[in-house]
Amino acid sequence: MSPRLSAYLRAGGKLWLDGRMNVAATTPDPNLAGADLTYPKTEMGPGDWAWDFLKLHSSKINNDKGTNNANLFHGARWMAGVPAIYDTMSVDLDKLNIFQRTAGGFSHSDAVFDPIFAESEPDFRGDIDTLYAYGAAGPEFQGKTSQYDKKLCALRWHDPDPDREHGRLQWFGFAMYFMHTDQAERTFKASLDWLRQEVPPATTP
Repeated sequence: MSPRLSAYLRAGGKLWLDGRMNVAATTPDPNLAGADLTYPKTEMGPGDWAWDFLKLHSSKINNDKGTNNANLFHGARWMAGVPAIYDTMSVDLDKLNIFQRTAGGFSHSDAVFDPIFAESEPDFRGDIDTLYAYGAAGPEFQGKTSQYDKKLCALRWHDPDPDREHGRLQWFGFAMYFMHTDQAERTFKASLDWLRQEVPPATTP
């Protein structure tokens, strides 16, 4: 990631990332047989941009490259057992191309398995909210199951301490554009309200 973006966040800037991220990009096997859809190949740690800023701990960051239509993204759901923060959203089929519409979803999205929590990072500061679980086609689609269904695909982080390490950040591993407009508008407004709550860090005269 750009050093300028890191500097912007450390200066108190706020950021909302929406859509498939470069941090989760994969290059599957050319013949698509047994493609490895996991990136990065080693566990992340302090000093990695995704760890320091996106608060992602797991090495299991996946996105579907079309090898299994059951993995297609159909909507953003609440995480099981976690209080809902935003409304659920579903894909508007009218916004998809003919091939995506036939399959009922799109593949340009990410599923993230584990954010950082205090028990995994002793020096962790701030609060993480898990926002959405990946809504895949599921086993009803051509009898296939999805490895992404119900996996984490959106989170947000903030630290109330004035001496926090960087500004508020929200991460969506799917494109809001493809959601039903009325649903996306509600989430968009609620997200902006949350981002605006943060007071800029104190500056030294």
